[in-house]
Amino acid sequence: MDYPELMQLIDQEWVAFIHTLGSVPITAFDQPAFDGWSLKDLVGHITTWEEDSLRAVLSWAQGQDHTPLNTDPAWTLRSEEHTSELQ
Repeated sequence: MDYPELMQLIDQEWVAFIHTLGSVPITAFDQPAFDGWSLKDLVGHITTWEEDSLRAVLSWAQGQDHTPLNTDPAWTLRSEEHTSELQ
């Protein structure tokens, strides 16, 4: 797969994801769905990693290192606290 094909695939998948989210009743977002995760939790997780991935690509494009969120002690603590609240 070349770069334009990859970008097209990413675009198509995000459009499908957003379209699908739009068809879910707002009241369903807080209901547990996946191993204790709600749809709101899942969307938050995806959004956080998308933002971190963008920061990584921008850093690498500028020749800089990037520290992933999951290696940040403060982020790890917040994640563990959130996980324990879900259980």
